[in-house]
Amino acid sequence: MNYYPIIIIPKPLQHIKTAMPKIPKFREKQPRSPQIPQPIEIKLIFIESLAVIGISIGIGLVNLTIGIGVLVFGFIVIAIQALILKNNFPTRLQKYEQEVRAYPSKLEAFNQLKLEYDQEVERLQSPEYILEFRQRLLLDTLKQTKPHDGTNSKARRGMSEAKFVKHLNRYFDTNIYERLTLNIPNSPKPYSPDFAYIDRGLNLYIDIEIDEPYSHRQPIHFIGQDDRRNQFFIDRGWIVIRFCEEQVVRYPRQCCKAIAEVIADILGDGLELTRFENTPPLPKVKHWTRAESLTMIKNQARDRYLNSPHT
Repeated sequence: MNYYPIIIIPKPLQHIKTAMPKIPKFREKQPRSPQIPQPIEIKLIFIESLAVIGISIGIGLVNLTIGIGVLVFGFIVIAIQALILKNNFPTRLQKYEQEVRAYPSKLEAFNQLKLEYDQEVERLQSPEYILEFRQRLLLDTLKQTKPHDGTNSKARRGMSEAKFVKHLNRYFDTNIYERLTLNIPNSPKPYSPDFAYIDRGLNLYIDIEIDEPYSHRQPIHFIGQDDRRNQFFIDRGWIVIRFCEEQVVRYPRQCCKAIAEVIADILGDGLELTRFENTPPLPKVKHWTRAESLTMIKNQARDRYLNSPHT
């Protein structure tokens, strides 16, 4: 079910809330303890002998002469290998002794690198660093937001906008802008937000809209009608907040609180919410379909809240 307020946040801003610093991989390999060499590697010779015998039997089943030749040749190679191993044993033993002497320092160096890596991972995963990381990511993301193109909108204002702007100015002061325009590619007519919240220091832009269910007895702002417009703002990095007209007429202060909640959520800073501590949440209102808008026209639904007392 679709309800007002409709709040649409660009995906890059949404992802910041769960973004985590990239943890580098530890690529150092732990040094292995040196293995004492043997004059002759009995296990290796045994395995090689089994392999030679197996191959010889397989060939001998086809050609006995060749099989015997392979067997003899294989054992000659193994014997030569064993002789070489025996002759270079002193060299291998000397290398082993060098490795034994070097092993403690290598292990100590490895352990130091591992300790430094673990400390760095702990730092990257600390709440303080994650907060700092997300703040930097937020600032970098907001830098990509494309601002408005003009300030001379000729769009007609709705009946409730003149009253609501007083509340916006009261709570958000110089951050509220009107009459802005955003050029639409291949179109002579620009988009014009009802209001815009702009923090120029952060490059944070919020499109604030007031949706009437109908105008001049024609259905407007029904489900799906504003999707393309919303996407246009989202693609430029703007946040979109849409209230229905009934909400801004009956609950203007709660609407301002809803805006402050979005700002606080994006910035991770509750400063904007301090002035709304005693303000109740904004009641939700169901978003209408085109058919429901036609019914509201018939029943003159807007008159019920436009002509009734409100806060």
